[in-house]
Parts: sequence; C-alpha cells; structure tokens
Amino acid sequence: MKTKFLTFFNALLTFCLTLLGFSSCNFMAEYGVPYAELEVSGIVTNQEGQRLEDMRVTVKQEGRQALPRTYTNQEGWYEEQGNIDVPRPTVDIIVEDPSGVYAPDSVRLEVTYDKTKVSKNDHWNEGKATVRQDFKLKKK
Repeated sequence: MKTKFLTFFNALLTFCLTLLGFSSCNFMAEYGVPYAELEVSGIVTNQEGQRLEDMRVTVKQEGRQALPRTYTNQEGWYEEQGNIDVPRPTVDIIVEDPSGVYAPDSVRLEVTYDKTKVSKNDHWNEGKATVRQDFKLKKK
C-alpha cells in the first residue's frame, strides 16, 4: 500500500512540476558559444630542403588548445581542420621533432575569419579561416 501511494505521489508531483516548468517559459532560449572553422596546413623541411616526416604540429589559440595535434606525412605535409570555440585573432603553430634531431620552431599568425562563407542560419559560426604556414627546421 505504501509503495502504491509513493508511486502515485511521485507521478503526480512530476506532472505538476512539468506543468509549472512549461508555463514559466515564455521565450525561446538557445545554448551555445561562438565558434569558427579553422584549417591549418603547410610543409615542414630541413635547411637542405628535404621534407621531414613525423614532425609534431600543434595549433593553439592564445594558450588554449584549438585543434588536436597532427604529424607530418611522408612528404612533410601537415593539415588539420576543425571547429574552435570562441575564435581569437591570433593562432600559434608549433612544430617539434619527437626524435630530438631538429630544434622546435613556432610562429604566431593573425587570422581573419570570413563570415561570408557561412550559412546565414548559423549565427553562432564566426566564419572560416584557412592558414598556410611552411616551416624550415634547423638541426640542434
């Protein structure tokens, strides 16, 4: 008997709270944060012009991780793309040699996001940016 009463009471309470919740909403709320689409690519070579494979490339925005780390392929090419939250005007690209033969190199670039390439219905999207940066690493 006690279990039936508690089950009925819980159902009644849930129904009442649901009605109160819907009646208090008189506007449409939207959740999210501004983001942008970023594509970064380039070639990593040594001072002799040979393309370097398996160099670690990290893309950051003002100290925040923007995109996952990537590695250069056999031709020394790296490419990473993805969405970044709350876009900033600068991007740091850091290239490191995991084997330790070459000294790391980095650059801070100004990024301009092009809002014209974005759907007009997607008002959270701040635009798209494509960054091309090549690196020439020196031996340690």
